[in-house]
Amino acid sequence: MSRPDARLLPAAWRWVVAPVEAALGVVFVALTAHVSATPRPGRTDVAIQQRLPQGAEAEALSRHAVALGSPYVTALIAGSLAVTFLVARRPRSAVACVLAPVMAGILTEAVLKPVTGAAHAYPSGHATGAASAATLFVLAVGPSGTLGRHLPRALQLLVSGMAGLAVALTAVALVIRHMHVATDSVGGVLVGVIVTLAVVMVCEGRTRRIRIFRPTTTLTTSG
Repeated sequence: MSRPDARLLPAAWRWVVAPVEAALGVVFVALTAHVSATPRPGRTDVAIQQRLPQGAEAEALSRHAVALGSPYVTALIAGSLAVTFLVARRPRSAVACVLAPVMAGILTEAVLKPVTGAAHAYPSGHATGAASAATLFVLAVGPSGTLGRHLPRALQLLVSGMAGLAVALTAVALVIRHMHVATDSVGGVLVGVIVTLAVVMVCEGRTRRIRIFRPTTTLTTSG
């Protein structure tokens, strides 16, 4: 009986994820070009801001959602998954859990914000962290996940949906609290998902096992 594929991203799902990753990359490049060439905030940002709840109560409720994208929460989720995979003797998956949010954060804060010059707000770091952590969580516990393999399919879908909802709430809360405009949040979510999937695919790439000592057979003759 073959051993089940216990990676964060099983081989059977890579053919699905690869084109999705490429499509998201195209969307992100187009959005980044638009943000770089458009005065901030843009008309779309203003229109979305006007349709969101306003006032002290809305800002108070959104404070908790913003916390979901904090570096501390992102580190807690990624670190917990990394430890779990280390215990399960999946070091490549553990490395991916650590590297993915770190690489996404570096790309957002050290590369994209200075390059776009969008008042150092695009893309959102909180949205990037929330999306990266949620992507790792869904890969581990969702329908294709390895940690949630023994969970009922309905529960897997529920958990995945809740992770996606948490990212959406974080992105919207950032706009409600005037910490970012809508395009900042969308850009951050795209960076978090794209970088995390790319890091996972690289870290868990198929490698050949080299056997230094091969078993030998000994021939014996009688007489």
